[in-house]
Amino acid sequence: MPEPRGCSNGRAGGLHRRGLDADDGGGELNKLADNIALFRGAAGMHWRSDYTESLPLGEAVAIGLLQEMSLAFNEDDAFFQFTRFNGVPIRIHDGIVETLMNP
Repeated sequence: MPEPRGCSNGRAGGLHRRGLDADDGGGELNKLADNIALFRGAAGMHWRSDYTESLPLGEAVAIGLLQEMSLAFNEDDAFFQFTRFNGVPIRIHDGIVETLMNP
């Protein structure tokens, strides 16, 4: 199991597992979502269009949930940041989705 490590700001509540942070785990999570959708189609459970439409829909739902969660943060400078499936990096804070030009 991966070793826990602290957040860069040193806050005690900022522990996360190595491999699941935005820097090195985003690609792995994208591959996992892609493989799940792809192999459901290969198993004959869904059409290919189900796969191509489900990833953007799931991303939109996740962004909406993160927007709601960001409204409940106690820290003023807390945010979520990740790269969308289309390659555009975004940051979510105070219920706002902000597109980043230079991540």
